Amino acid sequence: MNFKNKNIMILVISILFVFAVSSSYDCSPGELNIPDDLTSIEDFKYAYCSDYIGELRIPSKVETIGSHAFFGCIGLTGQLVIPQSVINIGDFAFYGCYGFTGPLVLPNSIVFFGQSSFERCSGFNDNLILSNSLTEISPFAFKDCYKLNGYLKLPSNIKIIGKSTFSGCSGFTDSLKIPESTKEIGENAFFECFGFNGNLVIPEKLEILGEKAFFGCSKFTGKLTIPSLINRRIEDGVFSGCSGFNGELTIPRTIAKIGNDAFYGCSGIKGELNLTSNITDIGNNAFCGCSGFTGLLVIPKNLGVIKDKVFCGCSGFVGALNIPKGVTNIGNYSFCNCSGLTGSLSIPESVSVIGSFAFSGCFGFDESLTLSPLLKKIPESCFEKCLNLSGSLQIPQGVTSIGKNAFLDCCGFSGVLNFASDLEIICERAFSGCSGFTGKLTIPNNVVS
Repeated sequence: MNFKNKNIMILVISILFVFAVSSSYDCSPGELNIPDDLTSIEDFKYAYCSDYIGELRIPSKVETIGSHAFFGCIGLTGQLVIPQSVINIGDFAFYGCYGFTGPLVLPNSIVFFGQSSFERCSGFNDNLILSNSLTEISPFAFKDCYKLNGYLKLPSNIKIIGKSTFSGCSGFTDSLKIPESTKEIGENAFFECFGFNGNLVIPEKLEILGEKAFFGCSKFTGKLTIPSLINRRIEDGVFSGCSGFNGELTIPRTIAKIGNDAFYGCSGIKGELNLTSNITDIGNNAFCGCSGFTGLLVIPKNLGVIKDKVFCGCSGFVGALNIPKGVTNIGNYSFCNCSGLTGSLSIPESVSVIGSFAFSGCFGFDESLTLSPLLKKIPESCFEKCLNLSGSLQIPQGVTSIGKNAFLDCCGFSGVLNFASDLEIICERAFSGCSGFTGKLTIPNNVVS
């Protein structure tokens, strides 16, 4: 069962439970007085008692705070003090108690707290201090506690950081060091924690790094090194929007797949992008907007498809572009505005499909363009504003259509334009602004528009 469905089920059960037993609980308006000799606060004990006001004092003998114990007690205010006697805190225990303020201190006596235990406690407005006895931080534990701030120090023996644990906690600042003991960081774990403004240190022995784990953490700085033990893939959106990184990106040889949007918008990363031959799949938008890369772009030789917008906007790459001979498909916008690439542009003979805007704005290419003989069409704006391509242009036999703006403003061509006899359609502005062509132009008899 996924967490979304689980949360819905728990919420429905909790509501039914509260309605069934509400008559046995005193939710009268006023302060909440818990008996001093209590050792356990049972599940749902004060859930939905939104009329309680003032500070919550948890007796010093309490060892367990049950599931949903204070769920939705929105009137409670002041600092929440959890005594050293507490060992376990249940699921949703303080969910939605947004009236609490000050720091949140989880004493070292706590060995476990459940999922969503402090979710949406958005009033906490100071440091979060976690128990050093923890080995796991449960899913959604501090989701949307966006006023927690300062340096986040994680327990030294932590092994698992659950799904969406700190999602939306945008107040944390400074660097973030993930302890060496950590084996798993769940999806969305630090989603949009955009207050971090130092280095991100990921342990080398990390095995699982979930989707969108650091999505939108836009102020991290320094280099980014991907651990070599993660499960052969970099998941979707894991560093999407992390525009503050300003060092090099190191991707280990163990990686075989890079997911959609994995590094989308990481515009500050510098240096070469060396993608090893073990990589066989790079997702849509994987490096889109990574304009800070400098140096060569090395595409894995075993890559079969270059997907949509993979390198779109990577304007800092320099040197020649070598597309591997096994590539069969070049997606929409795949190299759009990669304006620093130079030399000739050769589309391998294995390529049968090129997407719209694939090389649009690549005005750095300054030698010839060679097209694959397997192409059936040249789509819209495919080579638009490739201003400096030069020499003659041969449209391959088999091409039946040339899309609108396909070669718009490609004014550097200086030789003959030869159409194949199979050509049937030349769309509007396909060669508009191509002022350098010379010689005789022959339109094939099959052209109907």
